[in-house]
Amino acid sequence: MKKLKIAFTGVFDIANYGDLLFPNIFREKMISMGLNVELFLFSPTSGRKALERNTRIFSLDQLEELHHNVGFDSIIVGGGALIHFNELSQIFPKSKGFLPYKISQTWVIPSLLAMKTPIHLYWNSPGVPFEFASEFHPLVEALTNQVEYLSVRNTSSSLKLEKCIHQMDRIFIVPDTVLIASQLIEYDRLLRIRNRILNWSKPYVVFHCNRLIPENELPVIIYNLVELKKMGFEVILLPLAYTHDDQSILMKINNMANNQFIFIKKVLNIYEMMSIIAGSELYIGISFHGAITAFSYGKKAIGYNYLHYEKTSQLFNLFHSERYCIDTAELMQSTIEYILKDNAQSNLNEVTHRINEHFDRLYELLTISKSYKSYQSSDSILLSNSFSNFAKLRDEIDYLRKQNEWYSKDNNDLRNRLSEFYK
Repeated sequence: MKKLKIAFTGVFDIANYGDLLFPNIFREKMISMGLNVELFLFSPTSGRKALERNTRIFSLDQLEELHHNVGFDSIIVGGGALIHFNELSQIFPKSKGFLPYKISQTWVIPSLLAMKTPIHLYWNSPGVPFEFASEFHPLVEALTNQVEYLSVRNTSSSLKLEKCIHQMDRIFIVPDTVLIASQLIEYDRLLRIRNRILNWSKPYVVFHCNRLIPENELPVIIYNLVELKKMGFEVILLPLAYTHDDQSILMKINNMANNQFIFIKKVLNIYEMMSIIAGSELYIGISFHGAITAFSYGKKAIGYNYLHYEKTSQLFNLFHSERYCIDTAELMQSTIEYILKDNAQSNLNEVTHRINEHFDRLYELLTISKSYKSYQSSDSILLSNSFSNFAKLRDEIDYLRKQNEWYSKDNNDLRNRLSEFYK
């Protein structure tokens, strides 16, 4: 079988544990199925893959040019929370602060290329984290019309897409593909990696949070982590998203606790992170893929969901573990006590079966020869109307911004005059 050249798009240029796993899981799975693949990774910026410096990342602006030079057999999008138009701020590997990140490029540019060329486009179960404004529905429909296999990772993602597209039966719901990590990356391999980082064999708990944790919850969190130490566990504070500055808040927690916990100052790669979670007795944290890793390797997990993520609550519902997904530190103590006594293990069989079916579909799509994909002229009309709506929205936003600037200036002038008056 010839080597398949696949353009794989996602968030690989910033240091976020979960997002960096998707191409690795995909590659490992395809190899296990006997498929010879070469992945070309594309993200909004070019350079080296975050936390994996030996892998090159191409900019999505280069996708069309490289397709003409390389001749990609297909494009695969995802996973991760990619399918939206929001511009989120991230810390890049060499930046000193947060910068805008055009995550929408990861799925918009592949659809635009698929619209004008015969290349085949598939989604690898990404997430749709936000509702689309009604003005954007025609654009979303036009873009998703180019996707020949449309899979998303949970029910809420499907419901958001269904509001935009007419063929709802096109959408497959496939659990996040990292859930099959333990099938592809052996525990013994991770154990060898972990032993190079931790030079002791004491049982331990992993805790993770990000800078958005409510300040008033920190004393309660520290109390519970200290109690875990009293039970005989070491406590590891593990950054999973350097791009969100996790390390700063975790170091603050350790300082507040008189450095009773373990904070690994070395920047870890994704397999080192995975090895620490997979070897723990319990994972507690906000990270979606931290919990997924724990589930995959049969470990206990508490979702500390203080940001009320739909994806996290749906993940714990998937494993009938709703009581272990909490949104406030007040519930931490009773939840820890209960989960440590709970000997039941999450049943992965149904979930992994659905993910393996997903990869079977992708394997079939990648290997069966297909005829030329026809261009749909109706999509160009949808796109034209959508961009027209965008232009109107942009003009309205610019007007409102200017109005706000005028009001701010008037307020400042008035404030200055009043201060002079009341002297």
